[in-house]
Amino acid sequence: MLIRDMASPGCIAAALMLSFAVVSTALASETVFVPNFQLAPGAWQHPFGGEFPAVAGSALPVQQDPSVPFITPQQSWRIGDLTNPNLKPWARDVMKKDNDDILYHGKIQFTANSSCLPAGVPVFDLLPGPHLIVQTPTEVIFLEEQGQQVRHVYLDVPHSNTILPSWYGESIGRYEGDTLIIDTIGLNTKTVVDSIARRIAKSCTWSNAGI
Repeated sequence: MLIRDMASPGCIAAALMLSFAVVSTALASETVFVPNFQLAPGAWQHPFGGEFPAVAGSALPVQQDPSVPFITPQQSWRIGDLTNPNLKPWARDVMKKDNDDILYHGKIQFTANSSCLPAGVPVFDLLPGPHLIVQTPTEVIFLEEQGQQVRHVYLDVPHSNTILPSWYGESIGRYEGDTLIIDTIGLNTKTVVDSIARRIAKSCTWSNAGI
C-alpha cells in the first residue's frame, strides 16, 4: 500500500510506503468495489523510528540531516535537514531550535510516544504498530496496538461545519477504485508531522491516498 500525504498551502508533504495485496469485497451492492485492507498477515507494521520516503510527483519530505547520521532510535536522534527547500521560514526556525536543543543543550527529542501523547496525523502511520484496519459501510477504523490509539475515517459524508481542533482532527474518506482517499481537517498545532517532529500549521489540511 502506498499512503501519500499531500499538504495544502502552509503544510509539508510526506509519504509512507507499505506493500500488500488488494482483495476485492463488496458492500451493499455487487457493483461497488471496495479494496480489502483488513487481510494483512500479522497486521501492518512499520520500522520504529522510520521516516517518510520521497514519492514521485510529491514535494520532498524533510529527512535526516546528512551531517548527523541516524543509526537506531536507541543510539541517535532524528535531526531535521534545514536545507530542505520545502520548509517555510517559520518551520525552519522551529526545527533549528529543536535541533540545537538536542545537539548543543542536552535535551531529549520530543516524540508523542515518549511523552504519552496522541500521535496525530500523519505521523500515526510511522508508529511501529502493529496496525489493524477495520472496514464497515460507514467508516474505516485504524487501530494501533502498541499505544492503543485509534483513528476514525467516516465515509461519504461532508465535513462538519464546526470542528474543535484535536490531535486527529476530522477525517472523511471515500473509495475510488482500489484507493481510499482521506481528507483530514481540524488538527491542533500540537500535532507533529513526522519522526523529525515538524509542527503542524494552523491552516493545515491533509489528504491521504492509499493504493
